[in-house]
Amino acid sequence: MAYLQAFNKLVAQIGSLPSNAAQSNAQQAVTMLKPGRLLATATGGAAVRTLDPGMMLYPTGNKQGAMWEVEDELGNKGWVSSTLLELSK
Repeated sequence: MAYLQAFNKLVAQIGSLPSNAAQSNAQQAVTMLKPGRLLATATGGAAVRTLDPGMMLYPTGNKQGAMWEVEDELGNKGWVSSTLLELSK
């Protein structure tokens, strides 16, 4: 009986997972290595804000060449060069 209850519980948990598991995956944060700017577009544009070394950012998954779209802890979204980033620890 315990095996059947555990199996039913497992099936219920799996059924509640989203169909796109990658979308529900936790984001890997990145950290600024050097000072930089968060740009409005991947091709440049106006600076949304300045970025200091050590600042954590969260990639959205959009990339254009070496530019990554990221979001900061305040919800500002923009583009930054991937050469200025490292994976957070």
